[in-house]
Amino acid sequence: MLNPMAFLQRRKMLLIILSLVFFVILLLAKTPAQLLVNIVQSAGVPVFASGVKGTVWQGRAEQLAIPLQRDQYWQLGEVEWQLSAWSLLLAKANLHVHSRYQQQSASIVLSVSPSTVVVSSADIRAPAAIVTQFLPLLPNITGALRLTIDEAVIDINQPLIESLTGELHIGSLSVAQDILVYLGDYRLDVEIQQNALTAQLKDSNATVGIKGKATAALGGGDYTVDVTIIPTIRTEQSVLNLLQLVAVQQHNGSFELQQKGRM
Repeated sequence: MLNPMAFLQRRKMLLIILSLVFFVILLLAKTPAQLLVNIVQSAGVPVFASGVKGTVWQGRAEQLAIPLQRDQYWQLGEVEWQLSAWSLLLAKANLHVHSRYQQQSASIVLSVSPSTVVVSSADIRAPAAIVTQFLPLLPNITGALRLTIDEAVIDINQPLIESLTGELHIGSLSVAQDILVYLGDYRLDVEIQQNALTAQLKDSNATVGIKGKATAALGGGDYTVDVTIIPTIRTEQSVLNLLQLVAVQQHNGSFELQQKGRM
């Protein structure tokens, strides 16, 4: 049988906790989002934001850009967010974030705790040309990217991607060097464990078939590529000429590309 005094103490503690949660919710509901942006910028994070409206709990920014490296920024455009109040009872913040900028968009559901960020779902779409912002040595490419993430866990303190599973779809991929070469649709099944990336490559209705695997250590490290490239009757001669330079042709007409090195 529960001691009446112990019951009253537990009830009192519960009321204190609920009062604190209510206070935090009220604080978030009243704190202007612009104040949070100012705090982040004052901490030395070069975030660009304009037209910030609403509160930390629910708000939007007409323009938001986050730094990539040096003077490069990733333009997110219009961003809206919604914080789940109930998640604060578990000492974490569940957020729904949506962004739109020209041909790119993102819809992300994530949970932030003092040590980790957990992405429970994400749907990110962008033109393929955005890849050249990260890899400027690539030739000009066109097409559509769609990244769907089933789950990702990020260690804030490291920072380290502890795990991630998702798919990257590349639609209507074309490469422009001297001429524009259409390649088709491709898919990568992506998995990350402790900053080690593994990608299974597949084609779908492509002029150049491909299957195989690529691995890489994120943040600078070893990488490997082991893929089989299968030309079709729609493969252009310029592509075949390039494959003969970078891959080993097999007796059945396919090409084996095996490479390893350090990023």
